[in-house]
Amino acid sequence: MIDLTGDDSNDEAPPPSLVEQLISFTGASEADAAAALADAQGSLEGAAAALLTRNSGAAPPPPATDEDLSAIRKLRDEQRRDDAARAAAAPVPPVPPVPRPPAGSGDPMANFLATAGASEIAPPPPTTIDDQMAAIRKLRAAQYGAAAAAAPAGAPLTVLSFNVWFEREETFGARMAAIAALAADATVVGLQEVTDDSFPHLQRELGRRGFGTLFRQTSIAPYYCCLASKSTLVGVETVPFPGSRMGRGLLVARAAWPGVGDVLFGVAHLESFVGREVDAAVRAERRAQVARAAATLEAKAAAHGCAAAVLLGDFNWDDGKDGDAVAAAGAAWRDAWRDRGSPKASEFTYDGRANGMLKHGFKHRFDRVFVLDREVKRQTLDAADACAVATTGFRLVGTAQVGTRTIQHEKKGTLPMFPSDHFGVEVTLEKRAAAAAPAPAAKKRPAAANAFFQPRKKAAPAAAAATGRYRGAKIPAGWDLRHGCLLVRRWGDAPPHTERLLGFDFDDTLVPLNYARPEPSQWSHLYGHAPGHLRSLDATTGLAVLSNECLDRLKKVEVLENKLRQKCGRLDNWARDVAVPVLCCVALTKLDDDARRFHKAKGAGMWDFALDELGVADKAACNARSCYVGDSDADANLARVAGVRYHHVKDYFGAMFPRP
Repeated sequence: MIDLTGDDSNDEAPPPSLVEQLISFTGASEADAAAALADAQGSLEGAAAALLTRNSGAAPPPPATDEDLSAIRKLRDEQRRDDAARAAAAPVPPVPPVPRPPAGSGDPMANFLATAGASEIAPPPPTTIDDQMAAIRKLRAAQYGAAAAAAPAGAPLTVLSFNVWFEREETFGARMAAIAALAADATVVGLQEVTDDSFPHLQRELGRRGFGTLFRQTSIAPYYCCLASKSTLVGVETVPFPGSRMGRGLLVARAAWPGVGDVLFGVAHLESFVGREVDAAVRAERRAQVARAAATLEAKAAAHGCAAAVLLGDFNWDDGKDGDAVAAAGAAWRDAWRDRGSPKASEFTYDGRANGMLKHGFKHRFDRVFVLDREVKRQTLDAADACAVATTGFRLVGTAQVGTRTIQHEKKGTLPMFPSDHFGVEVTLEKRAAAAAPAPAAKKRPAAANAFFQPRKKAAPAAAAATGRYRGAKIPAGWDLRHGCLLVRRWGDAPPHTERLLGFDFDDTLVPLNYARPEPSQWSHLYGHAPGHLRSLDATTGLAVLSNECLDRLKKVEVLENKLRQKCGRLDNWARDVAVPVLCCVALTKLDDDARRFHKAKGAGMWDFALDELGVADKAACNARSCYVGDSDADANLARVAGVRYHHVKDYFGAMFPRP
């Protein structure tokens, strides 16, 4: 463990620009540093004090005192000295006492001292370097550490993964400072490709931003992983990957998340590409490493009673060749990027076109953050209790040039300097609120109305029994096949007394339909405000998604299975992201002769099925208050046959936020 708050005698001299000195010293942005310098009328000390005492989102700290300014000035001077000059610095000479002015001389201070019985003005105690360093540490704690410690229970937890790039040693000072500035808002940071030369820069710059603890991985490799935290990390250890030809392993530590519980963190840098002749072996090794890392964290999280675990780092993963990384990790893990709807704008963490320092066309989603929520025993919302963890934020950082700095490339000439060749991945986790206890029903109702996930007391008809295959194709996990042609999955608890049903089509209503990108991870919300609207529904409103997926033309079992996997996977990811109780139904054929007519072009069978599943007793009264939202003639037909109001999706969601 290395204490980052202590003095570092190896600080390099700051760059000549006053603005750059402020950026390096305080971690402020270029605009903030320039503004603070202007407000302080060119005073470096005054600008630094203003920036260091700024405390975003909390009560403002008291104004900087003369002692604080003296400490800042002293620290700045120390940064400019080399070791020899600092060692030769003379101690501060004592200040002799000042004789007391004679009483009655008209001097106000003399009269005050006479009243107090003092014979002389005592000089202030000498200010030592240790005193000044203590003062500056106090300022830093007020800005970062105290704010983090005082965070309310259940406040969001921000995690950052960053591959800092082991090359270009001449740029380490500027690049590591930029990375530390980007990490200022995070609580825990996992770093990869740290070297013995870049480590001191990170140690110093992260310390200036409130990270009191930094751990490095035990590794024989020339670069390694590190964990930095603003809270105390315990149980730190390195778990080597057996047989790693590059000496890779997993760096593990635990930290407390107030109001939620302990969280286990693991940072890893999986095996890298080393040549086509061993590519297949390296890919197999990489898959084994992610599985081992996930299993290690699962076991340790269970042993220590952690509420959650986070696996982060540079996975060097290629979904097209390595397969699904989540599948390799295990069904209990979630990909934070997928949790947020797989946003295209933040897909590629290594992008040779977007990163001006690289200038090539290669791009991949190498860097990932996986979350294990141990409180969710099943991949459904019914078990998401008070400690369930939700991914509420995902963004890439380090996507812009570091000020106006450049690097020289031997072939490409002058290039803009970016913080790293990778972009950082910042993920925000929040404690999901516990579901409210269901209110007692006014009168006795069917079991399905009181416990959405409990099986009915009365056995369902044989025709409606769930089966595991459709025309020989395996049904995705968590889904049931009803009546031989209707896929059903229920998420969350139904209202204890459903008075209104709000139904939606899925494709081109809740999510855009893109035949070129049908995979479960390749989805997004069609309307960004739709999830918030669905979460705001009152407790008497049931929610259902009713979708057609006609598979009549498909003959091969493997093609059928792939279609079912894609459709159900997209619905699953959407439901997890929206995080509200919902009933999902998918009609698979137009050819069913059942009188219920589940396909929306044939009738309102899915609507009637949803009413039954929600335990609605007075269907006529419920329909009078209900509506269905879609985008096609089939959707309009369902609403017409069911006798409920129909809204086109553009009229429904578009009317909430009309275009100017």
